[in-house]
Amino acid sequence: MDIQGYKFSFGSKIDAERDGNGQILTWAPKEKYYKDDRPLHASGSGPFATLSLGDVPDEIGVYAVLRNAQDVMFVGATKDSFAKRWGKAAGFTSISPSACFKGGEPTFCRVNHSILVELQSGKQMSLWIFPTQDPVSIKKGIIGAKLPPWNVNY
Repeated sequence: MDIQGYKFSFGSKIDAERDGNGQILTWAPKEKYYKDDRPLHASGSGPFATLSLGDVPDEIGVYAVLRNAQDVMFVGATKDSFAKRWGKAAGFTSISPSACFKGGEPTFCRVNHSILVELQSGKQMSLWIFPTQDPVSIKKGIIGAKLPPWNVNY
């Protein structure tokens, strides 16, 4: 997959945990933490899903979330590894309640919720990766040229 001249490779299909009938299991922070009086940030209300992916590499680089293997919806970079961002119980895949409140992680919440909405509407979601030692500048270049809809801070 060519994204702005960079050759991204398929990382994993993105799905979500489902019940016995195939319905996606969702949750919202106020359902579990209704006694918490802290305000939610703009992306913190959910609902969210626990996303499921295959194994993703333990490398640093740029990643892209694609809808139906063609529409670039979000581009991010990691200085840790793809596995730390997208592995089991990692940033985007399993939203912690603290991520939902002011001072939390609005990007994780926004992207997880957006993936959930796409999956519920029958779209296929996937993660594409580009290992590089210079992830931040490449990410900024792609976003500046393409501005994927879920990248809102630019």
